[in-house]
Amino acid sequence: QEAIKLINGVKDLSRENDITLLHLSEILKGSLNAKVVEKNHHKINIHSMMQDMKKTDIERFIRKLIYLEFLKEDVK
Repeated sequence: QEAIKLINGVKDLSRENDITLLHLSEILKGSLNAKVVEKNHHKINIHSMMQDMKKTDIERFIRKLIYLEFLKEDVK
């Protein structure tokens, strides 16, 4: 359930924004840094979704979703 919510949230987010893996991990961690707040990403449903996890574990999880092709990473 949580993975589906995450993937759908990322799809919705990436339709309108180019986001980096690091920015996505900040959103999932629940950060209120300037960039997250400026883009109103603190108001989306996946914000703070993984607040109990370490940031490195969140990044590892995102990379695994990319590796399993649930998410796609573009190099620009």
